[in-house]
Amino acid sequence: MTRPLILVVLAMLAFLGTADSFYLAESAVMDTTLVCTIDGLSDCNVVAQSHYEQLFNIHLGVYGVAFYVALFALILLIRFRPYRLIYQALLGWSGIGVVASLVFLGIQFFLIQALCVYCIGSAVITFITFPLSYVLYKRFAPHGSVQ
Repeated sequence: MTRPLILVVLAMLAFLGTADSFYLAESAVMDTTLVCTIDGLSDCNVVAQSHYEQLFNIHLGVYGVAFYVALFALILLIRFRPYRLIYQALLGWSGIGVVASLVFLGIQFFLIQALCVYCIGSAVITFITFPLSYVLYKRFAPHGSVQ
């Protein structure tokens, strides 16, 4: 894959993640039910209404929006200022997303015992974003100093 193609795919994933997280955040803040009708993954509202849905009294969807907006900002920075440090930041940030997704999926599966399709969608996005960020870093980040 070429650098521009990887950046475009990452930007699209960041956009999808932002939209997904925004829907979850808006639903939580407005106290409305989520629409989820996929068989086997229709427990979105069970997950969204659990006491695990907030961290420091902030809805997880809000954290998701912040995560994906920051991810998009890093992608833009790489596009216009391709310094090694920014490639490293993108790789680290996407790694944080993977770890957070694994924790949240574990909470859903083991503690809540219900799965949310929107949460799984966000996890899939982070699971795709990380290896793409790694390829981008390994193949296209400048070598040597911070730049």
